[in-house]
Amino acid sequence: MNINVLLSVDSDIIEKGLSSIIRESILGSYIHFQKKSEVFEKIKYDFFDILIIELKNKNKEDIILLKKILELNLKTKIYIFLHSALNIKTAKLIKNSSIEIITVFNTQKEIANKIKFDLKYFKSKNSFKIKKFSKIKTLEMLLSDRELEIGLMLINGETISSISEKKSIATSTVSTYRKRVFEKTKVNNIIELAKLFKKSNYKTLLQ
Repeated sequence: MNINVLLSVDSDIIEKGLSSIIRESILGSYIHFQKKSEVFEKIKYDFFDILIIELKNKNKEDIILLKKILELNLKTKIYIFLHSALNIKTAKLIKNSSIEIITVFNTQKEIANKIKFDLKYFKSKNSFKIKKFSKIKTLEMLLSDRELEIGLMLINGETISSISEKKSIATSTVSTYRKRVFEKTKVNNIIELAKLFKKSNYKTLLQ
């Protein structure tokens, strides 16, 4: 599934940072970069699944731009990037919309969780619908930090004995972790586990 993302931020550093998070979080994403002054015309005539736009709360022009975009009644999922907490005027404007807020105070993980759009929705006729019957999971959600660590060691050729020695834990404990990893990921052997780690890259596991 191809996800078209329109990204409009003022800072090159923020642009690179968000681009990296988007590519890691949204499978099949294609990022289009646009100056803020050109966003309205671009989104008016071209369809984008996601718009991430940097706005300044107290900037009247930014508020007008956001209002114009909302009036288009697009099927686009909109994310606003802010440098400060949401002010009352902006909050009122987006109150009845499905706009998500991203701020400089959000961690990389928090931003990633907000924009893991393709994991929660399926695309249908240029709009998105929730996958009601899918349980959305990631390897990080399925496994504990220690289970992830043991899983990685296993797929890298480590044996139960070598893991036990390197981690200074009993072989029976390693065997228990191995069993948990297999059960939680629903694999039967190391080869299947390795394929799963490689395929998901800690991103998606849908069941």
